[in-house]
Amino acid sequence: CRFIQNSKTIDYNHNFEVSNKIKFNQYNYALDSIIDINKYSFVFAWQGLFKTAILNKYLLRFTHGIYNEDNDFGIILFGLSNNISFLHNVLMVYRVRDNSSSSKSIDKNIPKYLKNISNSFDDYKILKEYYHCYCVIRSGIIINDFYQNYLKNIKPKYDIFFENSLIWHCNLFKVNLKIDPLNIVSTLKNIKLKNKLLFKFAILYFLRHPKKIKNIKNLKYLF
Repeated sequence: CRFIQNSKTIDYNHNFEVSNKIKFNQYNYALDSIIDINKYSFVFAWQGLFKTAILNKYLLRFTHGIYNEDNDFGIILFGLSNNISFLHNVLMVYRVRDNSSSSKSIDKNIPKYLKNISNSFDDYKILKEYYHCYCVIRSGIIINDFYQNYLKNIKPKYDIFFENSLIWHCNLFKVNLKIDPLNIVSTLKNIKLKNKLLFKFAILYFLRHPKKIKNIKNLKYLF
């Protein structure tokens, strides 16, 4: 459940999204639960218990200096784990605080990692959207590197899942990339995304978010 600090109330309707959709309450290999629901990213840090030995065998830690620093943590943790059990009891309380960075104008109080690129943007909202896109891409690369360098030889049958995961994370249509101080475009070029998957994802994404069709011109930066 969540404790909403501002209103001093407890929200019991906040559930771990994976456990609400999975087929079973126990798996011999944790990643299979994610494969079952085709989930490429989820917040897990406070929603379960795990052995520190699992973290340490891969030196798994949060990625600092980005939004949703535990974005890649959950997928990699499940990829490293064998047995997993889901309990449907409320055993943890998550404290939620108001976001102090809600201003739409750029000022001197913004986080350091945003301040470093703030001169490139006139609008704080656009700045945050751009940086969030960068963070998701960075997480996707970390997940892909984990699979390629650690898991692929052990679990090659998950190739398709991780290929789709990389495409999902490397969404170049969320923001206009004409202003690109963190070199998202060159990063995506180096990844060499599969064109067929990229165009398939683009079609599905624009069907769900037709207003984002204006960002289709970002494709020209990759070719």
